[in-house]
Amino acid sequence: MRLLLFPLALLLLAGCGGSPPPAEPETILGTWEGEGRQWDDGNRDRPPDSTWPVRITVMDGANGEPMGLVSYPSFPCSGRLEYIGPSTEADARPGDAVFEEIITQGDDLCYSNGTVLLRAEGRFLLYAWATTEALGVAAARLTRPEG
Repeated sequence: MRLLLFPLALLLLAGCGGSPPPAEPETILGTWEGEGRQWDDGNRDRPPDSTWPVRITVMDGANGEPMGLVSYPSFPCSGRLEYIGPSTEADARPGDAVFEEIITQGDDLCYSNGTVLLRAEGRFLLYAWATTEALGVAAARLTRPEG
């Protein structure tokens, strides 16, 4: 019996020491920041017309659906993100979420009622913005703030 337990213990210890921990699930939840890029005519095949800082915080809402806050400090504009549902785009992935952006401060400087798509990808949050009120589109690759 003792001879059988020793090899089993070695196998268990070998499995515990060398395996990396499981990858953290990708999530849009949390605080994210980075540089947004805007193309005024919607043509993303060329350099952006402008860049600006963006900060987004996404949390679980009371109803279990995500909700968020967004700020564009250089304009300055800020507001909330109201969850519409999962993305129905042809290239949608599980976890992609669509929000309506409601600007509550600085609405004379920023469009309100734009549509925001958020996608967790590795350590990044991909952000895409568009509105029916203008041709322009915006995108960003956000990271979690350090510290």
